[in-house]
Amino acid sequence: MYKELIMNLQKRLLKVLRDTHNPSLYLLTTMLVEDNKGKEIQEALRDLGADITVDGIVGYYTIKAILSVDEDKLAKAIIDLSDKHIYGSQRNADKYNSISPKDRIMNYLARYEGTIIHWNRTETNMTTPYGIYRKSFPNAVIFKYIDALSVKYTGRVIRRRDLRQIGKLNNSLTRNERRRIKDMAWDFYLNNFMNPEVTDMLDGKEGMSFFSISVNGGRGRGIKSLYSATKLKLKNRVSDVLLNKISELKRKHISLNDGMLDYMLNFYKYLIRKNPNKYGRYRNGWFSRLKGLR
Repeated sequence: MYKELIMNLQKRLLKVLRDTHNPSLYLLTTMLVEDNKGKEIQEALRDLGADITVDGIVGYYTIKAILSVDEDKLAKAIIDLSDKHIYGSQRNADKYNSISPKDRIMNYLARYEGTIIHWNRTETNMTTPYGIYRKSFPNAVIFKYIDALSVKYTGRVIRRRDLRQIGKLNNSLTRNERRRIKDMAWDFYLNNFMNPEVTDMLDGKEGMSFFSISVNGGRGRGIKSLYSATKLKLKNRVSDVLLNKISELKRKHISLNDGMLDYMLNFYKYLIRKNPNKYGRYRNGWFSRLKGLR
């Protein structure tokens, strides 16, 4: 009887969330349906200030808390907690630092960019899971795939900020379709901002820094950071000399991470000195990002 009551409460929650047509809450719905993450969701809500008991029983008070908090903060909090449960304990710190560049980068993108197809309040076009913005990259292959999925599940391509249609699409995607979208997003970043040959040689921490530098400073800047870290003459293209030097350092178990970040720190300081009025405002953000990557 008790178990049946809990199941009915969860069904009511799913109906409430579907009826909101809110993309962030659709992410929550999907997590509930597929992964039974009641406790994680309640922990996320409590971290955001909700006064609820963390018992995994998703009932009236959980529903009330979900509908009362900022949906974007809630979605990020849930993703943060998912990461923490996998990598968060001190005992697992070495595991987190040693995971592949792909896994570490995609976890990072999931946390800050989300794992659903969405429009944010300030956007004028669709953004894929993991943060690829259609307005900036209209011809990216991933959008053709999402368009096909949209026609499959909603009858038409997404052309405007229709939350009902977006919610229906996100809720209809299969695990394999989500996995393929994730793989396509990774391929996009790898081929547009990084370099597959170089990235495969880096460990998780180095790969994360290479990704951050390349996305924020451009592909050429990311490659220059590797030349700087390996003490070679700076170039903006990958060469056999660079690849051989990276291989040599990896055999000696010498990390490139601090060298890459030191290069970017000096580059940011140069920009700020050159034009303090233009770049001075970015100082704290730039320096904090580099500190977080060490």
